[in-house]
Amino acid sequence: MSNPRNETSKRIVRTLSRAVDNMALLTLLVCLIFSIYSFWDTHQVNEAADSKKYVTFKPETEEGKKSFAELQAMNSDVMGWLTIYGTSIDYPLVKAQDDNFTYLSKNAEGEWEGSGSIYVDYRNGSHFEDFNTIIHGHHMANHKIFGDLDLFVKADYFNEHPYANLYFDGANHGLEIFAVMTIDAYHTVASTPKITEQKAQQDLLNSIMNDAVHKRDIGVTTNDHIIIMTTCNLTETNGRYTLVAKLLDHEVANPFPEEEEEVRTGDRLDIFNIFNNFSKRPIWQWILILIAIILLLWLLYMAERRRLLKKKQRKLEKDKAAEEAANSEAKD
Repeated sequence: MSNPRNETSKRIVRTLSRAVDNMALLTLLVCLIFSIYSFWDTHQVNEAADSKKYVTFKPETEEGKKSFAELQAMNSDVMGWLTIYGTSIDYPLVKAQDDNFTYLSKNAEGEWEGSGSIYVDYRNGSHFEDFNTIIHGHHMANHKIFGDLDLFVKADYFNEHPYANLYFDGANHGLEIFAVMTIDAYHTVASTPKITEQKAQQDLLNSIMNDAVHKRDIGVTTNDHIIIMTTCNLTETNGRYTLVAKLLDHEVANPFPEEEEEVRTGDRLDIFNIFNNFSKRPIWQWILILIAIILLLWLLYMAERRRLLKKKQRKLEKDKAAEEAANSEAKD
């Protein structure tokens, strides 16, 4: 005869087991949904930060395009355009009036955007008349905003990409890159714009040349104007990738033909790039994919549950048979 206490205990154990299984499945589904959403949201932020979004406003004479003046009419903080040849850095420049926080989360059109903008330090002048002008931007994946600055840390890339272009006050000006640095955010190079004292200016130049990962001597003096482009280095606490260039009076031609766009990616492999084409699917396809994954997990869960139930059933039958055999022996 079966023991009622044993049967009750078994029912409790089975109930708790099913509850644990259901909670595990629910947790897995929540994590899956959150992961897919996070990936999709990251993709949306990266898409919004793509330089191609602004190409229609770029200061060029071409029929059918919007003008740079139209972008400035949309946002009076737009003051120029930065293009680093051979990279994906090809964006309008903005400058807030009172702080360096506004454009951490606002695009060049003046709208909220998580990727922010490439912006000139608010303490600098608006015509690049200062000895040193600092330009900030997020270090983003998939070669967005200032995501390509870290490529210059590799010697070959630094040597092969010496020029950029800075458009302001209605004219193009060449930039000759002469140093790349991996420094702390509080280093004078990355944190102190508009240095006016000549000795401090020379100290800054000495610091750049002494602390540079790679450099080239192009004869920069305190009579020149230097442009400092800086972004986060997430491999170090408060780290910064910093690219330093001399502002030229004349324009420098782009040495990289537009059709050779692949050169912009360098030799870095971003995980996001691997899935980039896949991530461009419309939202309804993402929903179908999510439903399919949930159904697949549910089927796997049900199959595993049936297997466990059968296993428990066999054990119960075995225990019952053993109990009946024991009872039979006791009667004998």
